[in-house]
Amino acid sequence: MGVHVFFSRVDASLLLSTLCYRTIKTPEGNIIKAVDSSAAVIGRDTLAKTVYARLFDWYDHVSS
Repeated sequence: MGVHVFFSRVDASLLLSTLCYRTIKTPEGNIIKAVDSSAAVIGRDTLAKTVYARLFDWYDHVSS
């Protein structure tokens, strides 16, 4: 599975919501809170590192 195939299967609005908002679960219900820009950048960078690592692992598995 290539990068293009991976990203074509991702719901853009869900990705944006996941990176920009945090859901806090409480006994009374869920609270949705916006994250600050530095937390959003950390989330974005973490996602990029994870995608790159999995793509490298896949390539290493296929080429062996």
